[in-house]
Amino acid sequence: MHPFRFLFAILSVFTLSVAGSAIVKRTPGTDNYAVLTAALQKAGKPIDPNKRYGLYEYFAVDGQWNCNKYFTHVALVIGNIVTGSNGPEFRGQQFEMRKRGDGGSGGIQGEQTVAQYEENWWANHYHPLDMYGNKLPQWIANAHKHVYELAGEVGESPFLEIRGLGADYIRDHPTYNVVTNSCQTYAGWLFKQVKK
Repeated sequence: MHPFRFLFAILSVFTLSVAGSAIVKRTPGTDNYAVLTAALQKAGKPIDPNKRYGLYEYFAVDGQWNCNKYFTHVALVIGNIVTGSNGPEFRGQQFEMRKRGDGGSGGIQGEQTVAQYEENWWANHYHPLDMYGNKLPQWIANAHKHVYELAGEVGESPFLEIRGLGADYIRDHPTYNVVTNSCQTYAGWLFKQVKK
């Protein structure tokens, strides 16, 4: 058989099979909703569209965002369920503490801390950085999926107020320490401030 005819036959079968199936558009909200429902199911909780939820996001172990060599980075995600064009969506913001600096202390302690947030969070995606360390606008899917765990129900504090709580924490805890002042302690503390 001629190689181009074989390739055409394969592409025709693929095109027909795809055309016959329902195609669901992936969006940040639908990806986030899938993550939320899985975390709720794992925790044995029913989904309630009238509640505001918090999730702990544990970053993939081999990612560039690890706290240091032995500890996985964690962030707190807070959001609401809304009805989007593709059905239910979970729209949230991500809050995290990072270290500022070059890691000269080996990443264990001593570096300055900084509070960061992602206004339009997308599960299992990240913004690449430019040569100056600034986030670029496009999203890229992670090579390895993060792990998500239900933190619990969150009160109605506005996102701006939550960002302010994060800034207050950093002001009071300016120096990183893997045991007493890390991304894990920050995420846990912030959830305690906003939980319902």
